[in-house]
Amino acid sequence: MERLPKAKQDTEPADLGRRRFVVGAAAAGAMLATGAGAEALETSPRPRTNPSREPEPLAPETSPRPTERPTLMTEAEFYEQFPEHFTPFDTRVMELAGDFVHELETAISYGMRATLNDPQARTRVEYLRTELQLPDFDPVVAAELRKLLPAKALVESNWNAGLVSGSGARGILQFMPGTWAEHGNDGNILSLRDQVVATDSLLRQIHFTLQSDRYRPALDRIEAIFFNGDRESFLRDFYTLCVQSCFNAGAGNLGSVLEGFANEFRRADDVHRKLSAHGLSVAGRDVYALMTQLERLKDWDPQYEAQSINYVYKLYAARAAIDQGWSPGLRQQLMGELPDGSHPAVDATAVVGNQSGAPQDQRG
Repeated sequence: MERLPKAKQDTEPADLGRRRFVVGAAAAGAMLATGAGAEALETSPRPRTNPSREPEPLAPETSPRPTERPTLMTEAEFYEQFPEHFTPFDTRVMELAGDFVHELETAISYGMRATLNDPQARTRVEYLRTELQLPDFDPVVAAELRKLLPAKALVESNWNAGLVSGSGARGILQFMPGTWAEHGNDGNILSLRDQVVATDSLLRQIHFTLQSDRYRPALDRIEAIFFNGDRESFLRDFYTLCVQSCFNAGAGNLGSVLEGFANEFRRADDVHRKLSAHGLSVAGRDVYALMTQLERLKDWDPQYEAQSINYVYKLYAARAAIDQGWSPGLRQQLMGELPDGSHPAVDATAVVGNQSGAPQDQRG
């Protein structure tokens, strides 16, 4: 099959990101109309196998070679071949989890140390799992977002509340100064507590954008067609992932992807004709995987790049690594927890280290 270049980064390691379909009929027409697939009409010269060698003499040609062009695929052909390239959500997560297990080994001692000025001597993981308020969210979504916040901190900063990145992002959740000015409520950008408060504010903004009149119809259609009345699964396994993706991609870009996906499957029989008839059945988080992998091929939003897709997979991989590393023995070792579950007196200033010369965690 031919490759289809896109005007976005093609960096994800999944086969779906490396192997491109050339979509025919209406889908190809839409891509060419926007210029996203125009490069597919040209074929680059074939490089020599060994550039260091002199090319062998070629027999003179009496006429130029015809330009090779990719074979256009109909929609039916596209979906006939799509299942062999589809990667289930959990498979992709486990592909990344090994990377985060290594990061966990180097960061978990920092994440599980006591936070400053916390009389209960809670760890960073415990603090992040409990402090989000999320008053505007359904309890199912709120519970998932709280479970994922420690993973977000691991992905963003290895739980280092004092980290300042080269791009200017700061703190355990890596807020950029502009975003902090809008959501930080004049707090300390290096404060763990203030970053959690700002995250509450940002999540509220994302939620209101996705629930707006612009994007709500797409969400309703996806819920009706793919989740068949199972609202809890829709909220936990799809909507929560969309909210998390907005941290990296922006709610507007994710909203465009939602609209494209909803238009791709307007009726229940579209699911049968395009997926089930070719042996592909999706449910739960695999619906999100289906949406994002189709987006990489159909380009519903040019700004929704591979890193935005991988961001959510990385969060769940980090969550899996955290859950695997959360052992009672390690907790007792790092926290000095007594067998009855109580805590001895903790000198927080001694327990909380200072990584890479960054400022120490501040919760005051």
